[in-house]
Amino acid sequence: MDFRTQVMGAGAVGRLGIDALLLLVVGDKLPTGLDEPLAQALADALAWGDLVQKPGKAAYLRQVAGLKTPRLAVAVAADASPKALKTAAAAGIALLKALPIKQLAVQVVGSDPLGTAQAEAVAAAACDAVYLYRSTKPSAAAAPTLARLTLLVSSKAEAQAAEAGLTVAAAIGEGVALARELANRPGNHCTPTMLAN
Repeated sequence: MDFRTQVMGAGAVGRLGIDALLLLVVGDKLPTGLDEPLAQALADALAWGDLVQKPGKAAYLRQVAGLKTPRLAVAVAADASPKALKTAAAAGIALLKALPIKQLAVQVVGSDPLGTAQAEAVAAAACDAVYLYRSTKPSAAAAPTLARLTLLVSSKAEAQAAEAGLTVAAAIGEGVALARELANRPGNHCTPTMLAN
């Protein structure tokens, strides 16, 4: 998977042309300073009961007025810790991974600027979500099409810290996918010689 960062100014998220946007909301209150379409969509989802602002809860909102992005998923994190963000990211990506999405943008709102560990946790959730064993199962469901995750940040300093985390997550993700692939293969495929190689 390709991981990137993109610095976004105020009001720019609504003009972002991408397959889907995942908004990770930290805490139990609506964050201030959100772009108007996002703030309105969140307020409406909470008012209608589509979203409950509790950790691990998520909602899928389609074609939000004012957003160029056709798909918006919102997931709630208990706090800004890497573990909480990974759990929220996994819940949000689970809503989107069956859809024909190749590019996903992720924005974390309601917390301090992202650090290396938080960026790594979000990317790790994406790596875990897109893995699907298919080697000896031709009838398995189609693999998710998600190929690029862009982490939206507010400054160049935040982008540098996030890029370090994304680099680590990409390497760990490849290793975990290889280990899962080998563990899932039957013994007549995953022979000692294959493992040694």
